[in-house]
Amino acid sequence: MAKSKGSWDPAHFRATYPKFLELLDTDPEQSWVGFSEYVWKFLEHRKPDSFRGLDQETQEDIVADLIAKARIDDYKLLRSYEDRGVAFSAWVRRVLRNRAFDILRRSSPKALDQENTETAHADAIRNLAIEEIICKVQACMDKLPSNRRLLLQYSADGFQPRQLKFIAGEGYEDNKKLGDLMRTIRRSVLRCLKRKDIREEDLRDALRE
Repeated sequence: MAKSKGSWDPAHFRATYPKFLELLDTDPEQSWVGFSEYVWKFLEHRKPDSFRGLDQETQEDIVADLIAKARIDDYKLLRSYEDRGVAFSAWVRRVLRNRAFDILRRSSPKALDQENTETAHADAIRNLAIEEIICKVQACMDKLPSNRRLLLQYSADGFQPRQLKFIAGEGYEDNKKLGDLMRTIRRSVLRCLKRKDIREEDLRDALRE
């Protein structure tokens, strides 16, 4: 699959259910083409931090492999995605990151340990699969009301206060009230994560652009 060219609106990465997914039943091949373009642009604009330990060729191989897998078994991979009010790009990031960690572990486990700032956290990453971490983060996020979940996601996506106020709704027009609300939301999620033995760093990594 050739890489896409031309202009691209980064706002596409904020969509929870990109338009190409709507074509899965009526025109699955075109849906896959849209997904292919999306993932190549994701590599260009929103490269996962876990890719830093990989050369460019390996990064592109991971993306090409994901695109190829999205086409098999009647587009099973794409059909498995569920819109939970979080950007589709977060799902793509998780899939790419898991693959990158697999490669790093196989090629150089010691190098992967050195990438982590704390030995204890490196041990946790080895003992607790990334997928499990993401599932626990998602479970905590799912406990939030939908508008608060969106506020947390969009805040991580770099939305400005004026944009977040629109999502927060009436009563949060002023920056202080909005700030208090955001802190309340984060504390709620962090308490949930703490009960599940997940650190704040894992939440930031799961939501990072």
